[in-house]
Amino acid sequence: MATNNEEFVPAQNGNYIERKFAKMKDTELLEKAHKNKKSVLLIGETGTGKTHVVRHFCHKHKLPYMRVNLNESTTVEDLVGQWVPEVAGGFKWQDGVLTRFMRHGGVFVCDEINAATAGILFILHSVLDDEKKLVLVQKDGEVLHAHPDFWFVSTMNPDYEGTKPLNNALKDRFAVTLYYDYDRKIEAKLITNDRIQSVAEKLRPMFEKGELLTPISTRAMMQFCDNLNLFGEDLAVEMFLNKFSREEARAISSVLELAFKGKTKNALIEGADEDIGDDND
Repeated sequence: MATNNEEFVPAQNGNYIERKFAKMKDTELLEKAHKNKKSVLLIGETGTGKTHVVRHFCHKHKLPYMRVNLNESTTVEDLVGQWVPEVAGGFKWQDGVLTRFMRHGGVFVCDEINAATAGILFILHSVLDDEKKLVLVQKDGEVLHAHPDFWFVSTMNPDYEGTKPLNNALKDRFAVTLYYDYDRKIEAKLITNDRIQSVAEKLRPMFEKGELLTPISTRAMMQFCDNLNLFGEDLAVEMFLNKFSREEARAISSVLELAFKGKTKNALIEGADEDIGDDND
């Protein structure tokens, strides 16, 4: 591994609980994909551990890791590079983050690839081809072939606001595609409060039916559990409600009321219209 990207080897980021796909652990699956440099696409709802597993994998194997969250504000220059002014005058070429990792090696994660602009998606076509190359047109036409240790991973949330369907030509370039769903067995190890687990089980069907627009992620329920221990029931419930719009808070109030009974809790539900998502704020 080239030394240029060693600073990007991630530190430990909490314990990761492995999940299985057809009896193979996801970490084992990633090891095989990495060894054979198979591009990977992880699809799933927010907070299911898609980026966590890649970061954990890179920490375990001491691999440079770069995660870029794609959105409409992400530019081609951010990924490829651009000419920047020098203090002494003139300009010099500065590699973008994708160019740097293709040049020196490491694990490059495109987060929310289905929220990227058309210009970025066009660039990724050649990066994901068998040749794994990037043409630096804005520089001097340099044709950059990926370092042997370069590995491309991408994640996406399905059908969220600001996203669009991934075109088949790009999606077909991912040799390994996995779907990460909320896993009750994993959540039971992460979320120790039975009441919070029951809240998740009741709210997720509402999301699937379209009654809620905000997903009920594992991450959100873990935060709920932590806040319950840190701040107590009243504040924890209020903080959880604040994740939702006013209309959603009304819809989930009965579920929370059953799980968290008490006069203070009831007062929070009654006051939700005033405290949550005021249209004039």
